[in-house]
Amino acid sequence: MVKRRHGAPGRYAIIAALLCIALGALTACGRKEELTETQLGIDGYVYVPRLLDTSAVDTYGNTYMKIDYLKVVGNNLYYLRRDEGYDSTLERIPLPEGAEMSGLQGIDFSAGERLLDFSGGNYAYSEEALEGQSYSISVHGFTVDEEQNIYAVVSENRYSGINVDESKELLCRYGADGQLCYRTPLDGAKVNGMVPYGSGSLLLLTENEIRKIDADGNVAERVGIEEYRSGRDIISERLYGEPGGRIYYVIRYGDLAWEVMELVAEGGMRLREVQGFAWKNDTYTNIQGCHDGGLYFTLYSDDTLYLFDGEEGAARKVLRWGDSDIFSSAVGQLWPAGEDGILAQCHSSNGDSGSGQEWYLLVRTPVGELPEKELVVLASLNPGEDLRSAVVEYNRQSERYHCIIEQYGNVPGTGDDTGASVRLDAALLSSSPPDILDLRSVDIYKYAEKGILEDLSPYMEGSGTVRREDFLEGVLEGYTIGGSLVCVPTRFTLDTIVGRDSQTSLLEGWGIEDVYTLMESHPEMTELVSSGSKRLDSPEGGRAEGKGRDYMLKEFLPAYYLERFVDWEAGECSFDSGEFRELLLWLEGHVEKERPRTAIGVTIWESDYVPEYALLMEAGGVEFDDLLRIEIQIGGKVRFLGFPTADGRGTAACRVMDKLGMVSNSLHKEGAWDFLEYYISRGAEYSYYLPTRISSLRDVAEKAAAPRPGTSSFYSSMSIGDDTHEVYEFPQYLADALMEQIEGTDFRPRSAAEEQIIEIVAEEADIYYNGDKSLEDVTAVIQNRVELLLKETH
Repeated sequence: MVKRRHGAPGRYAIIAALLCIALGALTACGRKEELTETQLGIDGYVYVPRLLDTSAVDTYGNTYMKIDYLKVVGNNLYYLRRDEGYDSTLERIPLPEGAEMSGLQGIDFSAGERLLDFSGGNYAYSEEALEGQSYSISVHGFTVDEEQNIYAVVSENRYSGINVDESKELLCRYGADGQLCYRTPLDGAKVNGMVPYGSGSLLLLTENEIRKIDADGNVAERVGIEEYRSGRDIISERLYGEPGGRIYYVIRYGDLAWEVMELVAEGGMRLREVQGFAWKNDTYTNIQGCHDGGLYFTLYSDDTLYLFDGEEGAARKVLRWGDSDIFSSAVGQLWPAGEDGILAQCHSSNGDSGSGQEWYLLVRTPVGELPEKELVVLASLNPGEDLRSAVVEYNRQSERYHCIIEQYGNVPGTGDDTGASVRLDAALLSSSPPDILDLRSVDIYKYAEKGILEDLSPYMEGSGTVRREDFLEGVLEGYTIGGSLVCVPTRFTLDTIVGRDSQTSLLEGWGIEDVYTLMESHPEMTELVSSGSKRLDSPEGGRAEGKGRDYMLKEFLPAYYLERFVDWEAGECSFDSGEFRELLLWLEGHVEKERPRTAIGVTIWESDYVPEYALLMEAGGVEFDDLLRIEIQIGGKVRFLGFPTADGRGTAACRVMDKLGMVSNSLHKEGAWDFLEYYISRGAEYSYYLPTRISSLRDVAEKAAAPRPGTSSFYSSMSIGDDTHEVYEFPQYLADALMEQIEGTDFRPRSAAEEQIIEIVAEEADIYYNGDKSLEDVTAVIQNRVELLLKETH
């Protein structure tokens, strides 16, 4: 049973009162909304996963699915059993009922009853087989009706020696006794779904229609679906239904929206729109099966499985995937398994699994019958997939704690975050606060400076796996706020500015005067920063685009002017100074406005050479694997500069991908640290981000420079513009320069006040550049707005 401790009311009343006074802006005292304590399960039940033994290893060491295409019909589990040669048989096994279901640990597939033999060897002795020919049979799908008739879509391949003489796809029906009723050629039609329709008939979903197949295998009726498919990008389409129940046709489009239709037989079969399915335009929705006349669907936004009632037009919660230690994004199709079970097809979390599939039987179990664990609550506005996956992995291996994500943002079905921060702040002040806080989408300073976040330094000192010396010191310094280390990030992205060494080698620093000097020293250069990318909708012969004024004010210059024109300790600013006006004038004379984006659709970019008239290039999301491309784009030896700063040191801009902190008034600090320690130290490799652990960062750098597997020399091939470049030597000097830039980067997260100042500067400066106000008027407005902001936050 999962337990959660509560604080002593008297002691906590004092703490809550002090925090309420300290937080002020977090939530108003006397107006705290009543919070429901975090509980495991839905209505006191959790669906406990039982991983089914469906894979095997062949004589060559390869993993394959020995059990596949599982279906539950009535109280029987039907499945295909495959051997090493991929010949298959269809079998079934009874599922336990009632009290036996909750004690189920797995399925003994060796006890299954064999119903049909789809092996090529068996087919060779059938009446349809030609003498002297060999056959292979592939089963693409099957279904079973209430009378235990079996319908299967198969591919039949006939060979002479090793050559295929004939290949055809067939729809086959077999009686409950296994006897063949019909074999109907599909004539090239692609089958996307099958649903039994009673009295030996079947509904077949093809690429352009829904066919009703009668008991003899003939097409009895057709329903066109072209109006739902024509001109649309289709991701998937399915036919869901149960004998005697509602039949649904669902289609998912490229924009992730759904069309949900019901097939009705009123004066002939036709489709009509399902009323009340309010989630069809929610991109976080995934329809996965049907049960009892309704549709199973998962909302990834709250990690919950729902059952939509087609008659009532409403949905009820079935389970939270995190409670079941299942990663919701890995869940494919679902089938009901009796009254207390759900059969789930999932994408494998194990990369070595043969087909990348796992099958689970989820058993509805009272929370009180679960093994005793302490509940640890992780509060998040909008948790990402990686965080949800990490929680699932942690819960599977932890015998003492169970971590649950409590989501406060993105109201399911609406995408509405209204009041999310207020709800989160109220939870932090409650008598049973969350234990861990996801800091990615919140103002970290707001919580750190008010003492809401625990100092993690003492925990690292006592840890054998998460030690301070193992991580980039700049990262830990950046997230030490008010003397407390509030989180230990594990991954980050790096954006920087690079230039040709031949043009920047004489620079001794990188401040605004150095930027001015660089441009003055190269009057032939008409562009300061190139994007290094070309829009595919550019005119023929277009070059990589330059970065405009908006980029300069929002990305290139903030590190400089936030330091130069804002005195954070005194709460003062000097944006009405001559020096700041000079900066805006200089931008006006040397940097153009951005080109307008395409009005319709998405702008697509590709890497291109830096034009000869551009001095610098923006290098976004730089990794060690990108260094070759950067050198080719620049056209020579590269120098890392970073973004200019007031003290002339230059710095890269980083974005931390994960920020988890411990809540200082948590009642479960041991459990909170146990999860944080696991999360920080887990050995997952990330393809698109740089690690903060020093040893992992060095490993990434070494891997980028290493020879290809099975060779003794380095080689890489890449496309820039219209050219393909083959490279046989890794630029080690650039790897060293990137490492040096990382070590010198300021990882301190920007505050909400800093972000607001950047927006103020960019917004007001644009008014000047459009000619709507004078330079003096605009800088006076910037000065006034920033002064007011500083007074509010100082």
